[in-house]
Amino acid sequence: MYLRKPKGEVHSKNGINDKLGEAATINSTFWMDSGKVTYEVSCDYVPGVVCAFILIDSLQASDGETHLDEIDVELVGSGSARWQTNIFKPSKADPDPHYGHFDTKEQYTQNPSYTSVHKYSISWDSEKIVWGVDGQDARTLRKEDTYIDGVPHFPGESDPLRLQLGIWDGSGAEGTSSWAGGPVNWDTAPQNIIAIVRSVSVEC
Repeated sequence: MYLRKPKGEVHSKNGINDKLGEAATINSTFWMDSGKVTYEVSCDYVPGVVCAFILIDSLQASDGETHLDEIDVELVGSGSARWQTNIFKPSKADPDPHYGHFDTKEQYTQNPSYTSVHKYSISWDSEKIVWGVDGQDARTLRKEDTYIDGVPHFPGESDPLRLQLGIWDGSGAEGTSSWAGGPVNWDTAPQNIIAIVRSVSVEC
């Protein structure tokens, strides 16, 4: 998958770029209500760039709402020596979205950079989520630990999730750009920034 340099001159101001790179995102045509997904991938390290391998529900549900549930593995341009996990489950009861509330930074057990090929796994059922790398569990998040002010924020409770793989330019919003180590400096970055997906396996 490629993230390509924007056409024309790119200007940076207040930590964001006025143009974003053109990027690839792949979605599965099937959905899961539990199971394990393993993504075998590597990604170029470029500040401001994010590679994400996730489970997501972003279609309008039967109640008319777009739920936007996510279970994430993210390789972030703020540093290649660790990988990140996160969930996102907005609720009408939230005064503001809880961005980053459940994210963590995880260590590698071997080849300590995401520029090397690693196997990232997400195992998900109705009670817990387990993230792993290279065959070893790295983080477990239980449903009971996702409550904020008495409201559960456990993704995939009411809807199945599909697989999504992508590489994207995080330079378009100040908070996102800062998190991603950006904005991307296209004067020094490769014309094509690459994420390589060797395999995706699904166990249900």
